[in-house]
Amino acid sequence: MYHSEIKSFVNKLITFLGTAEVKRCLEKYDASLQSAGPFFREYYLKTRHPWWAGLSEYNNLEKKGMSVRKHLTEGLKRLGGDAKKIAILQKKMPEAVKNKYKKDLLDDDSAYAYLFELNMAWHFVLRGYDVIWPEIHTGRHSEFIVKAPDFEFEVECKRVKADSARRIRRRDFYRFAEKIVQKITARDYCGSTDIVLKERLHSNEQYVNELVNEVLRVIDAGNINGHFEFSFGRLTLDLARNDDFVVDLGEKFENLRKRRAPHALGGIFAKAKNGAPVNPIEITLSSLKADDYVKNLRNTISEAAKNQLSGKIPGLIICFLEGFDDLRGLEKGSALQDMCHSLFLKEGLSHVAAICYSSESNIVKRAGVDERHFNQALTFRNPNCKYEKAKAFPFFDKEDLKWLT
Repeated sequence: MYHSEIKSFVNKLITFLGTAEVKRCLEKYDASLQSAGPFFREYYLKTRHPWWAGLSEYNNLEKKGMSVRKHLTEGLKRLGGDAKKIAILQKKMPEAVKNKYKKDLLDDDSAYAYLFELNMAWHFVLRGYDVIWPEIHTGRHSEFIVKAPDFEFEVECKRVKADSARRIRRRDFYRFAEKIVQKITARDYCGSTDIVLKERLHSNEQYVNELVNEVLRVIDAGNINGHFEFSFGRLTLDLARNDDFVVDLGEKFENLRKRRAPHALGGIFAKAKNGAPVNPIEITLSSLKADDYVKNLRNTISEAAKNQLSGKIPGLIICFLEGFDDLRGLEKGSALQDMCHSLFLKEGLSHVAAICYSSESNIVKRAGVDERHFNQALTFRNPNCKYEKAKAFPFFDKEDLKWLT
């Protein structure tokens, strides 16, 4: 998509959703930003819905009479891309399906799930296949049917929320981080604080305040470097006095991604000096108790296979793993692979051709000119599928899978 097209497609998206409804949602979004703390606002509220931050940017540019094309951010580019997909896909939807998407895409809790469905439909449209949307009054059914030359299959999409079955939920993590970072900053320290809890991170404010105070007791006793046991679990500190040195946040985030445990949540919060990041505080939080993520995912897939797919034609289940931006290492010897293979042994799931997983969006800039937004794809095929042709059908091509090599 050309940058010059973004404004037109965004306007079409607003018209599709309803101008008055979009205005109401943005007013609610702005009000929530005003009442929230800075970390919770920046790291949770601004990403809770896929479009509100981008539409707010768009409206501000329009009010100021500034060119959208000349002031594009990543949020506006993503918004424009989503808007183009919807503008094209909705043309072939039954009216009832179209109206349902209009409603569901406005919902803060559901928008990502329904946008994922549309992204998957768009993937198959780009490959030249026809996408057929079932009428919504026909009972439980798959999201859509894909018709390729001499082959057709049902597609069921599932969004698996980042907080699903987790001991440490994102919203709770950012509420805790907001409190602890402010306290550490007030003590003129920067550096890293890694916490492993004995149990889960609870939501109630009293618990969070007690956890913060326990960490501060260790710090205030002069223990700013090393490993420490405390009533909530284990604490690792690597703090130093603020030095106001400018840091490379991109490098720090990459190092954090590599070192933190897969089930841990983490963040880096830095102050700004002359527009540059200084005195970063790095927080990670995890639990000794294992997450039930894979178990929850297994139940989600099993339910989808039995109740959403008809079994009359091959079925493809695609799961969006919210919060996962890198699927490398999961293709072999992982709990995810084991879980899929155990499902394929069930006789009642022989109609399932494959189970696919999608990561969060990644951005790759090519030749310094254009950029590609893509999701990593990971596919496990069912060797026991009763539909022979489905066993070799390329649901995703080499371009989607090249990251594995």
